[in-house]
Parts: sequence; C-alpha cells; structure tokens
Amino acid sequence: MNTPEFSDAFIKLDRARKHIADVDTEIRFFLSADFYRVRIEPDERKSIVKIFFDTLHQPDKAFNTLVGDAIGNLRSVLDYAAVALTYPHTGQSDGVGFPFADDASGFAGQVRSVRCLGPCDVTIQSIFIDEVQAYEGGNGHAFWVLNKLRNIDKHRLLLTTVHMAGITASFRDAAGNVWSNFSVNTVAGQGCGYLMAPFGQVQFTDDPRPTFEVALREPPFVDEAPVMTFLQSAAEATENLLHRLKALA
Repeated sequence: MNTPEFSDAFIKLDRARKHIADVDTEIRFFLSADFYRVRIEPDERKSIVKIFFDTLHQPDKAFNTLVGDAIGNLRSVLDYAAVALTYPHTGQSDGVGFPFADDASGFAGQVRSVRCLGPCDVTIQSIFIDEVQAYEGGNGHAFWVLNKLRNIDKHRLLLTTVHMAGITASFRDAAGNVWSNFSVNTVAGQGCGYLMAPFGQVQFTDDPRPTFEVALREPPFVDEAPVMTFLQSAAEATENLLHRLKALA
C-alpha cells in the first residue's frame, strides 16, 4: 500500500499564506496612506477642546477578494488532505472531500461516508471523530467556519468586512499628569469621531497615531473578528492538522 502524500496540501497551504501576507500588506499600505485628518476645535462655552478624527476614504472593495482567496486556499488544503488519505486505498480522487457538518452526529456520518474519507484506516476515522470535529462548537470549529465562508465567497458575494479607522493619542494636563492611549474609531470613509479634553490645559505628548483594523462580518459564523487574527489562526490550525495526519498515515 502506498504511503499518503501530503506535499500538494502543503504547497496549497503555502499559497494560502501568500494571500494572507497580501492581506497584511494591504492593511499596512492603507495605514501609511493619507487616509485621515486631525483637527482641533475649542469650545470655550463648555471649556473643552474637541480633537476630531476625519476619515477621508475607505479601502477598495477589491481588498475583500484577497481575504476570500486566502480563505478559499485554506479550505482547499483540507480537501487536499482528504485526497492524500483516501488515494492510497482507492486510487481515486474524484468526489473525495474533507468532512464537515453542523453537529457531531452529522460529522461522524460524513467521516464514515465513501464521499468523504471513504475506507480510510479506522484509526484515522477515530482521529477525525474524536479530535478534528469540523462542526459548530467542535474542536475543529475554525474549519467549519472556513467552509461556511468559502461557500459564501464562492457562491454568493464577496465576503463582508468592516474597516475601522482611528487614532490613539496621549495627553499631558497642566499638573503634569499623563493620560495615555485614548482612542477614537469610526468606520473608514464614513463620518468622524472625536476626543474631548479640558480647554487650555492639555497638550499632546506625541503625535496622534493612526489605527486601522479590518474585521470579518458574516454572522452567525463570524462577526467582528479581526481578519489577520482569524486568517493566521486558521492557517496555524490547518498546518497543525496536516502534520498530525501525516504522522498517523
């Protein structure tokens, strides 16, 4: 019997990491751009100063295609792993796919079905049922989410993200007290936000620092999860699974 070959799955994982790096580059590029304006308006009647943060534009929607490409490639790695496990037994790759379900019972049925892992070793089937658990709330919840998001990106529309832009600033008052890391955030390209400080008593301790974060918004599967955190975590979980399956095969 031939030994399962996971090289294609690892190559696909490398491709996914390239897309994740592209997502990170786009975020960093936006951070370095002139995407905001800070203006200070005194309100003598209320004895305060308002420090406004205006967002000037939001990222191009093409950014979401990079997120979808990263998720799609991570999802494909899982199918490649299923083929690697099945092919030595059947010599066939058609119709083979990584098992997913919405609950534990459905997942166990998928693991044992010919369409998914087919006649794989009982030990490997047990690993999937007891450890992988690619269903909602299981150990492989992240894989379940990947599958849901890939289906949205593939069959519906671009994945929905929300882009939050803002500033973080520190102040020193007349008594010399330092107030650190006050932040204001707003949806990029929409409206503005502001910080308030006592009139005539506060100065910046350094220049306000721009912030920018992209979060996935696809409830009920994932909502307000930072894109880079989600993608990096999913890539790590996928790589760990490949090494686990390779060791068992």
